[in-house]
Amino acid sequence: MYEPLLPLSYPTPYTSADSSSFESTGGSAEDLSVIFNTAFVRSRAPAPQRDLAAELAELSKSPAYNAILIAAQQLALSQNISELEAAEQIISAFRKMDDVWGAYLTQEGLARITS
Repeated sequence: MYEPLLPLSYPTPYTSADSSSFESTGGSAEDLSVIFNTAFVRSRAPAPQRDLAAELAELSKSPAYNAILIAAQQLALSQNISELEAAEQIISAFRKMDDVWGAYLTQEGLARITS
């Protein structure tokens, strides 16, 4: 017997005419939807194990990372703030930009789907 991972209280995508064929086999369309969604989630491939320490070491040796450090030094000098404050401001700006772009792209994608 399966164990549903998520309770699915939303309507199934089947009309009542479609669900009659499922009900004739002893289950409801909602039961089949729960089974399908459980199987869908369980069948997802697990994320591969990552060597995070090695990834961080590699990134810290990259020219891009070096450029970020130089930018933090320049910002600290130009704004008369500590290098830590400058680094935090740069990181904050990148995180906010990433968040805004993610929201924008999601919004654009949804707009295209709904139009």
